[in-house]
Amino acid sequence: MGGKTAFAIIKPAAAMQMVANDNLRDIAVQIEEKLRRAFDAV
Repeated sequence: MGGKTAFAIIKPAAAMQMVANDNLRDIAVQIEEKLRRAFDAV
């Protein structure tokens, strides 16, 4: 078909700024790093 595929990721750390929970923020930062590595590998 010759089409292109695009994808994007959300930034979990930015999304968690709305929630006042430091534990969630720390986890979100870890997840964001993993998502970034996966995104860069594509």
